[in-house]
Amino acid sequence: MLKADPDLQAEPIRVAIDRIATAFSPLNQTLAALGSPPATEATPNPPEDQAERREHLFTTLLHLLRENDTQAIALLRNERTLLRSSLGESFERIERHLLGFEFEEALELVECIQSEYAQAHSP
Repeated sequence: MLKADPDLQAEPIRVAIDRIATAFSPLNQTLAALGSPPATEATPNPPEDQAERREHLFTTLLHLLRENDTQAIALLRNERTLLRSSLGESFERIERHLLGFEFEEALELVECIQSEYAQAHSP
């Protein structure tokens, strides 16, 4: 029977997980791309206004996360610039959760950010 090493700390484990996620990143990108619909199937007339586009991306991301859909990974990568600016410091955490297929954790973070954004921008 294997026992946990009491001298093992959480930080080296996090570092190891980050390294594994980085190592698997190309594979995850390929898998996400294989599952991505062709560009011709994109939503017609996507919103041009930055706020509308952000809202559209958040709504889509939330839907994908609620469905545990790996397309959330592709969306995060395809819309990296806008999502990074919208999600701020949480972007890396959300990306790490997605690459680890931890959709519930990513969903919680995005919902929290969406709620904070809505409160800050409500009349």
